[in-house]
Amino acid sequence: MAQQQGLWALVADGVHDLQPDATNKRGQLYTVHGVCNNTIDVPLLYAITTSKTEMTYQLIFSQLKSELQHMGIPGDLRVVLDFEKASINAARKVFPNASVQGCGFHLAVCWNRKRDYFGLRKYLLGPQKDRQVCRWWDTIKGLIFLPPRLHRKVPALFRPSLPRTHEAYQKCEEFLQYLRSTWYDGVFKDMWCKWDVMEIRTTNLAEAFHRLLGCLLQCKYPPMAKLLRRLRSCNNNARGHLLNMDRRRTDGRKLKKRDRLRRIKIEREMTRYKRYFSRRIPFIRTVTISSYCRRMSQFVTNKSH
Repeated sequence: MAQQQGLWALVADGVHDLQPDATNKRGQLYTVHGVCNNTIDVPLLYAITTSKTEMTYQLIFSQLKSELQHMGIPGDLRVVLDFEKASINAARKVFPNASVQGCGFHLAVCWNRKRDYFGLRKYLLGPQKDRQVCRWWDTIKGLIFLPPRLHRKVPALFRPSLPRTHEAYQKCEEFLQYLRSTWYDGVFKDMWCKWDVMEIRTTNLAEAFHRLLGCLLQCKYPPMAKLLRRLRSCNNNARGHLLNMDRRRTDGRKLKKRDRLRRIKIEREMTRYKRYFSRRIPFIRTVTISSYCRRMSQFVTNKSH
């Protein structure tokens, strides 16, 4: 049914306290959701694991790939995951033609944790808030929404935009070293850019499903029978949504007003700058690129957990 409704993306996430009580607590309940026609998401696969190794994820994705191939669904889907190396490597091996992308929310949380680790938080919030540090940090945050080819045109990425004598200068330098070594090189490279991505920038839909499932179960580490009953109920609800779409009784999942307005604003800002950024690089002013990054930083979370 998902195939008939235009399945085009997969979103996967694991939760660590909803797997059955008979499994060890190092495992998880891992779910993969399909997104159809940008309007509705449905669970496609549930996996109860006792480990989070690359081999485990390969087994999960291989089983899903087999089912998709049986239904005639091509493997060149978008696959959105959190930044877990084992799942990323497995997805790339099983779906070599897919576009494997990272979750924008998890990306921001990782950056914010390192920001706090290096002691920069006090310069961004509270009585010690510093305008220069805030301006630099907002520029860095906005890189998430900047075309990759323009990153080299952002001075704030190569040195902190504050005096070397500033007490936060060394802390900013340390964060930039982390940024370059972790996000511009290695397994996460090319996974986190959200420029021109209007739909499914995060794994939030899978996490929302887990929150709902937790509310329905009303306990952690539920008995297997109870978990299976709830998952079957979720499957029935998903079938109902797909049938309603097929019969044109509904347009699918509706966003909350806050989320809908946020999406509209992001799309408006990216569309506004798209024509400008499509020019040849020598004609793009650095100040304009940095200004765009700071404008887009408002759409990146400040949460660190």
